[in-house]
Amino acid sequence: MVNSIILLICGVIALVGIFLPWASDGVFSTSGWETISEWGINEAIQPFLVFISSILVIIFSLPVIIVTANPWRSHKLIVSLCIFTSIGAALGIGSASWLLSDAINSGAVGLASYGFYISYAATVLALILSITTIIHSQRA
Repeated sequence: MVNSIILLICGVIALVGIFLPWASDGVFSTSGWETISEWGINEAIQPFLVFISSILVIIFSLPVIIVTANPWRSHKLIVSLCIFTSIGAALGIGSASWLLSDAINSGAVGLASYGFYISYAATVLALILSITTIIHSQRA
């Protein structure tokens, strides 16, 4: 139960991170959401995929909380929902890694700001928690 609540919190934190600064040079900063809004989905696909992944983590972790709170809990349902949550978190990790590798290759890695790192860390933690919830559910 605790893992699933923290999993939901990770999804919310990753979503909040989208609206925090993702790039900053000390004077100018832009959030992941501003990048999506200004450049469009085709040009800002990585922040958009992190946004989608955080929504997926939230959507699939809510039923996990409900199912684990009930005495009739279905372990197969918990595992299925956590697998979808893991896929959503992996999407966020892959997208953020893609963006980070692009920044490293272009020499702009120093411009990455705390919103990016918050979203990245939250999706990594969400993946870890969803996997541990699957393992814990199978043991119970």
